[in-house]
Amino acid sequence: MRIPILVLSLLPTAALAEVHVFFREGAPRDRIVIENAGACPLGALSFTLDFTTSLGGVHFDMPRNARGPEDALRVIRGAEFVEEMPQPLRGATDLSFSLNSLPAEEGVAFNFDVDDRMEVGAGALYTIRGPEIEGAAISAGGATARFDAAGEAVLPLSACLS
Repeated sequence: MRIPILVLSLLPTAALAEVHVFFREGAPRDRIVIENAGACPLGALSFTLDFTTSLGGVHFDMPRNARGPEDALRVIRGAEFVEEMPQPLRGATDLSFSLNSLPAEEGVAFNFDVDDRMEVGAGALYTIRGPEIEGAAISAGGATARFDAAGEAVLPLSACLS
């Protein structure tokens, strides 16, 4: 009876590669944090952040002529993992970017400014807090996840050997 248990314990086990994505609203800058919460490192991966299905009609609110780093999208953590991070256009509702790798328990964070298109009477716009990002999507590696009311999304990627 011990031999099968020993043999089974020597076989590789599948672990889930899982990426957690967090949207944090701030003033004047908002933040996206992408963390590899899985048990294995991730290789090159392309992401698409899509706000078109967000509850608040979220869009990038970057100035047309960014005057400096305070106006532009900035990587504030994990820059060594970023392959490509283009500047979003004002009014854009999506952003595609690439990471060259993302080791287990590592992450990337970037600051930017977004606004929403929620209306308050007579067509006036206002900024809401909380669930404005709810329903927005993040895609990578053939998986898509939607942000919940807390601004969190989990991308379950393919299994890896541990």
